[in-house]
Amino acid sequence: MSNLKNTSTQALTVTIPSDHTLEMGAIREGKNYPAPPYGMLGRSGRSKHKIDGVNVPFLLKQLTGTGHWFFWTLVEARDYETNLVKPTQLAGLSRQERGRIARAYKELEKKRLAIRTARQTYLINPKVMLPMLKYFERTWFEWEAACNKKGLTTEASVPFALKVTPGNSPPAKLA
Repeated sequence: MSNLKNTSTQALTVTIPSDHTLEMGAIREGKNYPAPPYGMLGRSGRSKHKIDGVNVPFLLKQLTGTGHWFFWTLVEARDYETNLVKPTQLAGLSRQERGRIARAYKELEKKRLAIRTARQTYLINPKVMLPMLKYFERTWFEWEAACNKKGLTTEASVPFALKVTPGNSPPAKLA
C-alpha cells in the first residue's frame, strides 16, 4: 500500500450538532500513514514513475451503453492488486446481463480496455484502471502476456489524442 507523508499541520474549526461525536487524533509530522484505497483511471502523458498513459476519458466516451456497463462492472469486481476479475466475482449477474457480456467484451477488447484470460476471467488494462503501484509492473507483464497470447497489441489502435479538424478545435488553454 502506498504511504502518505504528513509534512505540515493546519488548524481546523468544526461545528457539529450536540448529538454527534467528533473524534480526532494527533498526526505526527514526518510519520508515514497508509493511503486510502481508491480507483484511479489512467490519463495521457507520462507519470513520474515513467509509465506512459492512455487517454481513458477519450476511450470511455466512445463506448456504447453496453460497453460502459460491462467496463464498470469489471472495475467494480476487480482485484485491486492484479486487476483480475474472476468468475466468482461475476456470479451475481442476471441471465440477461450475462448475455450482454459477449457483445460488450468485443468492444472492450478492441479498445484494449480489458481482455479475457480464461473462461469468465478478465484482466483490465493496468494503464486504464491503475492497480496498486507496487503491483503495476507485474500486472503490466500479465497484460502483455495475455495480449501476445491472442496476437494483439498491448495498446489500442484508436488515436489517444483528439485530432483537430475544421469543426473540432481543441479547448483553449487555461490561464
